[in-house]
Amino acid sequence: MTLAKRLIDRGMKKGLEMGKADVIWKQMIKKFPNLQAAYLDKLKQLDEIRLDILALELLDIQSEEELKNHLPM
Repeated sequence: MTLAKRLIDRGMKKGLEMGKADVIWKQMIKKFPNLQAAYLDKLKQLDEIRLDILALELLDIQSEEELKNHLPM
């Protein structure tokens, strides 16, 4: 694999993660309209696997306190 191909692949993966984070952020704001921007910063720290987990768990999360348990401290 060439360097260019690896860089393109890495960029695409990062772009997908950013897209997931953006959608999850919108879902979080819809569910908890008064969330502070600090939650977005924490969301951006999650890797792809943790984003996927949060996306599913967000369906069941009922409080901001529960949400905090899924984000890095």
